[in-house]
This record gives sequence, structure tokens and C-alpha cells, in this order.
Amino acid sequence: MKKTVLLLLLWPLLHFVGLCQLNNTTWKLKVTPTCYDTLKLGNEQNSYYYSCELDYKIQITYSTLSDTLFLYEYDYIDDNDPPKGIELQSKWKLIIKKDKLKPFYIAHKRRNEFEEVDKNIYDNIGEFDIIR
Repeated sequence: MKKTVLLLLLWPLLHFVGLCQLNNTTWKLKVTPTCYDTLKLGNEQNSYYYSCELDYKIQITYSTLSDTLFLYEYDYIDDNDPPKGIELQSKWKLIIKKDKLKPFYIAHKRRNEFEEVDKNIYDNIGEFDIIR
């Protein structure tokens, strides 16, 4: 009982420490021998995911819970010029290891619902390496 109460009291602090450790870090993911995706975790205005295959930078927000990093990708609602705004388009969950991030859940918005990618993607996607 005492351990549970202590954990509940410390949980907000552990969550804050997790965010602080990831704040202002940069990660890379090898897509091909010459192509690396980049994940920059900064503040709200300075966090993004860069896709080298698409040559496109996507705004993200993130949070942590225990050893899990939650990423939320935002993109334009439509292709109109000017666009109507941005909204959540993809959700990721990654296991936080010492110097690695391993995706274990990815879902993209399709027809106003989130659909998880095919399970074999996780075996092929690899891990993000920290480059600070």
C-alpha cells in the first residue's frame, strides 16, 4: 500500500523528468542507405518530424508516460490554398530506451478514423538513434 501511494505521489515528477530528458533532443531513423528521417523534440513550436522520402517537415507534439513516448503528427486539413488549418493526422507510440526509440504503434487518420499500420511495418522500421 505504501509503495502504491508513493508511486502515485511521485508519478507527476517521473513524467516531468521523462519529458525533460527528451526535450531538445534530435533522433534519426535510417530509411535507406542515403536517407534518414529526423525527429526533433523541442518545445511546442520547435518539434517536428522530417520525412526524407517525402522531403517534408511535419509539426508534432509529444508526451511521455513511463517508458513510452507518444507522438502526435499534425498536418493540413485539406489541400486548398490557403488551407483550412491543421489537425491531428497520425499517432505514434515508441518505447524509450537509453539512446534509442522503437516504434510499436503507428496509426494514420483515414476517413475520420485512425487506422493502425500493418503489423509487419514494426519489424521493418528499425529504431531511432539519438544524435542530440
